[in-house]
Amino acid sequence: MEQPRIIPARGDIAPPFNALASKNESFSLPRAGGKRIMLCFFADLKGSNGFGRTLIESWLQHASLFDSKESFFVGITYNEEDLSDPLTLSLPEGMIVVSDKSAEIARIYGIAAITSENSLRHYHGHFILENNLTIADTIVISPDDPSIEKVVEAWKRLPALPSPLPARLDQAPVLIIPNVFEPALCKALIEGYRKNGGTPSGYMKEVNGRTIVAVDPNHKVRSDWLIEDRDIQQAAQIRISRRIAPHIAKCFQFHVTRIERYIVACYNGAEKGHFRAHRDNTTKGTAHRRFAVTINLNADEYEGGDLTFPEFGRSTYRAPTGGAVVFSCSLMHQAMPVVKGERFCFLPFLYDEAAAKIREENSKYLGDGLKPYRA
Repeated sequence: MEQPRIIPARGDIAPPFNALASKNESFSLPRAGGKRIMLCFFADLKGSNGFGRTLIESWLQHASLFDSKESFFVGITYNEEDLSDPLTLSLPEGMIVVSDKSAEIARIYGIAAITSENSLRHYHGHFILENNLTIADTIVISPDDPSIEKVVEAWKRLPALPSPLPARLDQAPVLIIPNVFEPALCKALIEGYRKNGGTPSGYMKEVNGRTIVAVDPNHKVRSDWLIEDRDIQQAAQIRISRRIAPHIAKCFQFHVTRIERYIVACYNGAEKGHFRAHRDNTTKGTAHRRFAVTINLNADEYEGGDLTFPEFGRSTYRAPTGGAVVFSCSLMHQAMPVVKGERFCFLPFLYDEAAAKIREENSKYLGDGLKPYRA
């Protein structure tokens, strides 16, 4: 039996690799950040009845899609001899072929797998990478149908990169990350809220050295569904670890290892749901929190409700459905009132092992009846 393959999906960070390229050059995927990249696993130029050669020749007809400045094509072969093939050497500047002689790259992309006979089985596939090296699409092409038109169409569907603009002086230091949760998961979480109902949500406050839950509709109006289902928790964990944590590590050199709470929150327009300006780590019971995450579940179905960061101007922030706004828990922020519809979002906090020790030590300061969310 063949071992299960784990194929990176849309929204995942593309696994990094370094490889030998033609003309004795080297290629490093991490160093290619800033460009959109087409990864094409084609096996080799001679096997599969010439399928690999047909594939590369087909892409050569679309060489104008890859200008080397903003976009790049990387063909990946298992046969190092392909690097000196005349076809490879004739590729224009925006296209390159690299060697994956050990099939290590193919394995981490799920394009190769070990069979029960302990032999390597090769597959063919394309991965379209955004300029931040997240996966925008994955497309498999069969040797029985070598046409690349559906891959070309997927590439052309990518929105045009915006023209350079001056940086705003009031830009808040936040990340907006699309494609964290798939549409189906967003829908399931909203349905789970409607089925299980939400309970009024308070906010953390420190009184006489103890962290308590306070309720004040002038400060916050929101209802939460606390998710206890381990399967749903695990689904969220996997996506956050693969699609958010690597961006935090790259941007802030912080390595997330823990998640606090699994909740779906609802800000209802009929109640003018809102959360006034606050920080998320100002009490002993919340001092361990490092990053706050807002994953929008239905970004196009309500009015108002955007995040703002008052210390950094009046800009508003709203991730697309399934996308996340990620920011330090030390940042003052507020959820503006929803004026129409219902805003659903998934709201975890992220921290690490050092912060976990702070959380454990400070648990003695939690008020009566207040239990920490399961980590």
